[in-house]
Amino acid sequence: LEQELAHPDEAVREHVVWAIGRIGGAEARALLRRHGEAETSALVLGEIALSLEEGEAGGKAACCGI
Repeated sequence: LEQELAHPDEAVREHVVWAIGRIGGAEARALLRRHGEAETSALVLGEIALSLEEGEAGGKAACCGI
């Protein structure tokens, strides 16, 4: 997945960020933070922010009431 963060299509990068966020964990959050420093798409940056926020709050359980 990490390689696809460089994909030219921002929609692909957005979905990759979503997937990495769902995988979760410290390594995934670090990867998203690093990628956010270089990302230029507001769409992708928004998904990074959301994924990091959900990850800090406990991931899927926090977002879905599980």
